[in-house]
Formats: sequence, C-alpha cells, structure tokens
Amino acid sequence: MKDWIIIIVFIAIMIVGSVLEHNYIVETFETLGEKTQIFAQIIKENEEQLNTESVINAFDDLETYWRSHEKRLCLFLNHQIMEEPNKELSKMKIDIEYNNIHELKKSIALILNFVAGYRDYAVISLESVL
Repeated sequence: MKDWIIIIVFIAIMIVGSVLEHNYIVETFETLGEKTQIFAQIIKENEEQLNTESVINAFDDLETYWRSHEKRLCLFLNHQIMEEPNKELSKMKIDIEYNNIHELKKSIALILNFVAGYRDYAVISLESVL
C-alpha cells in the first residue's frame, strides 16, 4: 500500500512540475513576443534614425528580458535552439548602431517567428511528463 502511495505522489509531483515548466516557457515566450512587438513599433516610428534613446532603451529592455530568462529556459529546452534569439539580438545591436533598418526588421521577424513556432511546440504530453 505504501508503495502505491509513493508512486502516486511521485507521479503527481511530475505532473505538477511539467505544468509549471510549460507555463513558465509559454509565459516567457509570450512576453518575449510582446516586447519584440513593442520594439518593432518603436523602430517603425524611428526608421530614419535608429540610434535614438527610445530605440536603444526598447532594445535594452528586450535584450535584458531575454538574457534574464535564457539560462532558466536552457534547463528545459534544447540549448542549440536557444541560440537563435541570441544570434539575432547580437545582430540587432549592430544594426541599430549602423542604422541598418532592413536587417533589423529581418531580425525582428525571425525572433517573432521563433516565438510563434516555439509556442506551438511547447505542449504538455505524456512524454514530457515522463
């Protein structure tokens, strides 16, 4: 009888852990997408000159958010996949400095595509619980 209770408690802990993990991942990517959308809007308003205080502040907010969550996400997700936003954020910093609007928009689109794709991928399944 004790063995069954231990097994049930263990399974319950695994399910709760999986749900918490899923919620964290989804919430993080939703916020990353929202911050990227805000950044895209600020870029649209400053297309002529990207190296402005509002653009730099919005980018810093986006980059700080990502960097603060990246290590925790790597606990749950494939490290190689997590390199995509890192690569694009590094490019974006240079694109802002050199006023390269086309490459900056491309990086924004890639991050938004990454967020949308990963949000669809992050689902709770029996495999992820086990």
